[in-house]
Amino acid sequence: MVSSGSGEQGDYVVIDVRRKDHAGGHVRGSVQCPAQTFYDDLPSFYKRFGEKKQVIFYCGSSNGRGPRCARWSAAFVMKGGIKEWKEKFGRDDALMDRDAE
Repeated sequence: MVSSGSGEQGDYVVIDVRRKDHAGGHVRGSVQCPAQTFYDDLPSFYKRFGEKKQVIFYCGSSNGRGPRCARWSAAFVMKGGIKEWKEKFGRDDALMDRDAE
């Protein structure tokens, strides 16, 4: 699980590749890196997260954006994306963040 602090702590990082749908809720501590600009930003991504042992990506359902970004960076994809995360952990404030709309 992601700690209640930054998703950049420890040996792993959780990356949310959604853009406009990020505000609907996200994994607590995850870092937002929108898929639309991810490929162009790969050099800065590697500079920031290159030392992590595990990089875990997710999007809405982890069927498109998350797997695509993971392929570009040889990382992991969170099964079921944010939809499944919200179903399982949506009421747990220790695991879920919500942006003000």
